[in-house]
Amino acid sequence: MERYTYVVTVRVYVKVIILKNLNKIKLKKQFFMIVLFTILFLPIVEPINLSTIQKNQYSQVRIGESTEFIVLFWNTENYTFPIELSVKQAPENFSIIIRPEKFMIEPSLVNSLPAEADKEYVDTPKGLMKAFPVRIIVKPSSSATSGEYDIYVKVEAISTEAGIITPVLEKTFKFTVKVISPLTLSERVSKITGDVINTIKDVPNKITGMVTAESTTSWTLLIIFIIVLALLIWFIWLGDKNV
Repeated sequence: MERYTYVVTVRVYVKVIILKNLNKIKLKKQFFMIVLFTILFLPIVEPINLSTIQKNQYSQVRIGESTEFIVLFWNTENYTFPIELSVKQAPENFSIIIRPEKFMIEPSLVNSLPAEADKEYVDTPKGLMKAFPVRIIVKPSSSATSGEYDIYVKVEAISTEAGIITPVLEKTFKFTVKVISPLTLSERVSKITGDVINTIKDVPNKITGMVTAESTTSWTLLIIFIIVLALLIWFIWLGDKNV
């Protein structure tokens, strides 16, 4: 009786082990089939081929004035996708404007260089590309201090091609701005004086029929110059006094 009980117990134990292993095998098989079908039915994944170039990365600007950076974009793909730019990191007392912040970039390949003066083109191994310019305008506030500052601008792109899932492409551009003190009164007067002199020198060339050799014309221009210069100095002095 004891022997029979032992044999039955062993058989039951072995049967339980076999059933457990079969269940594990079935689960593994189901998991494998799920992974296989997922891979087979996933859309094609393709990276975006977006090319960029920073025309300038460093600029010098006076406090209260503005400077500009330009980034060129071109698309070597055969479909259009959206681009979005945003300020990732910048000093608190800086005003930064991105024009445009969002846009759709079309395929950039062109067959030949068109005669368009306001367009920029990039010669690449894949052919001639029409570049799309983005302007980043930076202006330090009047409370900014002199020194060098780094500004980071992030660009993101994602494909909207039907049937294609494309991961987001992300780049970060770094720009360095050197902020210097504003012009003093004497520097502003000197600058304005130089501008006025250059303007007066160009007047004879722009006005048809003016005789530069006549003394009357020379005296008239000199009097106009003195009056304009005096008015400019007076206005500058009033501005500094009010501040």
